[in-house]
Amino acid sequence: MIDYKKYIPSKNTLIFIGVLVFLLLFLQQCNSNSNLKRELKQTQMVANREFNNYKASQDTIRIERNKNGQLVAQKLVYEFDINSLTEKNKNIIADYQKALNLRSDIKRRN
Repeated sequence: MIDYKKYIPSKNTLIFIGVLVFLLLFLQQCNSNSNLKRELKQTQMVANREFNNYKASQDTIRIERNKNGQLVAQKLVYEFDINSLTEKNKNIIADYQKALNLRSDIKRRN
């Protein structure tokens, strides 16, 4: 007959394993929370940029007088993200690169 009691770890070993599993789960949860916070921050930045672009599309030129009595014109401007611009305008960028290459070819020939 096989004695199963010798294969069961001691009480201290079981407690250690339980604490270790708890710590690993806790660290994974902290990592998940930090990833969510970073993603939330990026989403808020994109939402703010889109809202500012919407306000800029609705804005007109405002002319005001500053402290010195000079006329100052103000208008909201659009904000762009380089990554979205390059994704959306690959054809324009390719044409621009071709034009730059043609310009350098013409300079070499002259």
